Amino acid sequence: MQLASSSRPLRGFLPPDPKVEEPYLLTPKMAMRVAILGVVALVAFGILFLRLWSLQILSTAEYRAAADSNLRRTDSFEAPRGSILDRNGRVLVRNVASTAVVLWPASLPRGNGRDTEVRALGNVLGMPFRRLRRLIRDHKYDPLTPVTLKVAVHPEKIAYLSPASRRPTTNTSAAHRASARCASTRWAGRRARSP
Repeated sequence: MQLASSSRPLRGFLPPDPKVEEPYLLTPKMAMRVAILGVVALVAFGILFLRLWSLQILSTAEYRAAADSNLRRTDSFEAPRGSILDRNGRVLVRNVASTAVVLWPASLPRGNGRDTEVRALGNVLGMPFRRLRRLIRDHKYDPLTPVTLKVAVHPEKIAYLSPASRRPTTNTSAAHRASARCASTRWAGRRARSP
């Protein structure tokens, strides 16, 4: 069985339109429209290119300064804290400046050196070794978060443990070496205002 279309060649998908002349030529009127559309497109792209060049080349310093000024902003404000009073105006709780000793478990050595340093740190802080070890083990799955060991530590102990006060000597104690590596201070509160 042969197809009927195989005997005559296909001229197009749609049947020919009697109103349109063949071949489909570009008339002068259509050529003028295409030329105007092309000029408009070239002018639009030229304007965009010139504006981009102006932003990138001519105004670089101005926009860089604006970006740098938006980079960081410092706002200082006091925390909304204060003394807690009862209904008669008596002070129940007052803010007090305090320091805390914190330790980063990741900074401790591995093996037997860890226990030695924790014991020495416990001797300085006056805390039992088992309690310190339990505090550190409670944070073993988060070694990058500091562990607060003791709050309201005496300023002399803070000065002893402070890394800023370290001067390497040959007769440095184990507690001094341990605290130099793993202890730090932070302010846990602020000075109370007088009522």
